[in-house]
Amino acid sequence: MNWEDFIKTPDVAGAAGAVLGWLSAPGGTMREQAFNICAGLSCAVFIAPYIAERAGLESKAGQLAFSFIVGLVGLNIIPKLTAAAKRADWASLLPQKGRKP
Repeated sequence: MNWEDFIKTPDVAGAAGAVLGWLSAPGGTMREQAFNICAGLSCAVFIAPYIAERAGLESKAGQLAFSFIVGLVGLNIIPKLTAAAKRADWASLLPQKGRKP
């Protein structure tokens, strides 16, 4: 694969979106920032192709644009989902003795 073909892959587009999202993201520790950029990149690499396929995006340009957007947005969504999961009362979802369904 030559350089031009490599640059035009959805993975690189998603990575670019994750990095740009990271540059505009507010503060946090270095560990949190590293997690956020990995989360954005992971969303672009693993989630974007599936959603693009399900949405019927067949053009290369559409796939690149979608991966970029998912990388950019995924960077901000994953930390919020993580915070929500930490606040959730998971014990309330478990069946309790004496309680009928």
